[in-house]
Order: sequence, then structure tokens, then C-alpha cells
Amino acid sequence: MGAAAALGLLAAGASPAEAASRLPPFACTAPFTAAASHESLGRAFGGALTFRREPGPEGTHEMATVLFPRDRSRRAVVEWSDLARRRRPAAVRVGEGSRWRTPQGVSVGDSLSRVEAINGRPFNLAGFGWDYGGTVLDFDGGTLASTGCRLILRFSAHPDRPTAPELDGDRELKSDDPLVRAADPVVYEMILQWD
Repeated sequence: MGAAAALGLLAAGASPAEAASRLPPFACTAPFTAAASHESLGRAFGGALTFRREPGPEGTHEMATVLFPRDRSRRAVVEWSDLARRRRPAAVRVGEGSRWRTPQGVSVGDSLSRVEAINGRPFNLAGFGWDYGGTVLDFDGGTLASTGCRLILRFSAHPDRPTAPELDGDRELKSDDPLVRAADPVVYEMILQWD
């Protein structure tokens, strides 16, 4: 968190420890702007970051900046468009155990019905059971639709509720489909993505 934000929290009555533990919104705004760099994130988060190999899609590994690498609740992985200079984010990812929240209040662990209510309408997502399974494809003009960069949510079906075969694989589903609702999906990853 930047010094100005921390001072604002202190002025609002938060202790220094509370101010240091708070996170900015998970959004395409400071500190996660299109012009962000490893250096600017280091300033914003008091140097609580590292640059290392991280797991990527489909079994790959990529070099990335990791914020709060020892604190799962605040950990975020930043992939760079300009990897050599570590600038211009391509994506920022947060996952299991994360405390990050979007400005609208979406967080990892939220149910499909809660996200649909926040979005104000049903949305489209990929079928389950593959690398990109449960990924929101389009918020269909709802409140979570793109502004500045794209918010991507990934859902997994409830582990105690097996999904119907017609929900698995590379296909498009609607969040209000009764079979999708019966799978009781929850958000397991949130991503900010720049084109």
C-alpha cells in the first residue's frame, strides 16, 4: 500500500498495523494500472515482493512478480507484457485464501449466486473439468463488465456435488442454468487482464 493510502487509513483511525495489512481494491486502478511496473509495485507495497518462476496455464512456468510471497491472504502474482523490463502488466492473479476484493465486493470463495447478484444479471462461463473450466467468458453487460482491463473470475464446482456430464468440457454455460446452480460453484481465482 502506498504511503498516501496508509496515511489516509491512519487519519481514519486505523492503527499502523491495521493500515499496513489493508489491501487496495482488486481493480484496474492504482496500484494495478496499465503503466505499473515491478518498481512501482515495490513502492506501493513497501518492498513486499519478489520476482520468481510461477506456475502458468497448461503446465507451463513463467517469471512473474509475486506480492506478499509469504502471506497467502495477500499474495498476488503479476505477469508482465514487457517481461525484460518488468512493466505493463498482462495479468494479476489471486487465488485460494486471498483477502483481495473487487470494488463491488467480489472475493475468492464467493458463490455463483452472490456474484450473479452483484453483477445484476446472469453471465456466461466455460464448462467445468479442464484447464480453463469455470472461467467467466462474459458478464453480459452487468456491473462486473470490463472497465480499463478485464476482470476474470474462475469457478469450481462444489467438491461434494459432482457436475452433470453436460457441464464439463470446452462449452459455454449460463450462470442461471439450473444444472450450473446445482453444482454450487464458488470463485477459486480472480484475474485482472490487460489486452
